[in-house]
Amino acid sequence: MEWINDRAAPLAEKTGETNVGRTCFGPSNVALHAVGIELEDGQAASALALADRIDTSPLASRERHTTWSLDLARGHILRFDPGAAMLYLLQAETTGSEDLRYNSDAHDTLRRVLHRARPSIRTQAVGLTRRLGIEEVILTG
Repeated sequence: MEWINDRAAPLAEKTGETNVGRTCFGPSNVALHAVGIELEDGQAASALALADRIDTSPLASRERHTTWSLDLARGHILRFDPGAAMLYLLQAETTGSEDLRYNSDAHDTLRRVLHRARPSIRTQAVGLTRRLGIEEVILTG
């Protein structure tokens, strides 16, 4: 986080949002990486608080929008909020269903939703696994 705050963020502010060489570099993308780092460190509350201050509309890449949704889903399930996690998993399905299909973090988040959610949300989660063709992987893994 120190490196991001001291080096990447100031440089991103200078360049603004850009996609030179498909790098998707800029303030929004740097902030997304910061959220991911907080999640990897187990700091879900901090990650979600940081996420609340990020505008992702300038991001040109569908992949970055999908990753963003998956990170938010992961943060919410870590905070024991399966409803919010499901909302972001459905958003990720819209922007990049193939990422959900093959992403082990997405699978883990979906399993946690299935175990923690109320029946109505669980029904949506099972439907998502079926649409993605990963029902057996999720339910038996």
